[in-house]
Amino acid sequence: MIIMANWWQSALKQAMGDRYADVGVAPVPVGPGGSASAGVSYSWLTMVNGKASSPKQDAAWKFLQFLNGPESGKGGSSAMGDILMSMGILPSRTSDLTAHKTDLSDPFIAAYVAELPNAKPFPTVLGGEAMSQAVQKHIENVVFGKETAQQAMTAAQKEVTDILEKAGA
Repeated sequence: MIIMANWWQSALKQAMGDRYADVGVAPVPVGPGGSASAGVSYSWLTMVNGKASSPKQDAAWKFLQFLNGPESGKGGSSAMGDILMSMGILPSRTSDLTAHKTDLSDPFIAAYVAELPNAKPFPTVLGGEAMSQAVQKHIENVVFGKETAQQAMTAAQKEVTDILEKAGA
């Protein structure tokens, strides 16, 4: 059993070949302190440079509106939804999910789609990505025998505190 992101499907198919048919998918189990399974939802951040000239900002906004609009993709999807789906990533727009309903009915992906109503957004905080990477590094160190659980927790806590201090939190 492994907890994995939906965009690993293509790598899993490639690695397993014909045995991919043996893969089963289920929601993340509910722990002793929880009442329901809740995945993490991610979204893409696209932004416009606030220091760009006004014409460039206007052009960027028009492009982003087009890219994320339902007329830019195929069959009512946005072009961004099509791009994300081509990478095996669930789009965040409900209209994109509807437009890609057939592709999202694959049993592997359907389990992720079914959990979308329970998904919690990944918090966007200054230093968040660095904190996630620090914690992940120490989890992997425990898995590979490079640190004890206590060493990993102590080191991760120090790194996260340092990251928060640098971010001004």
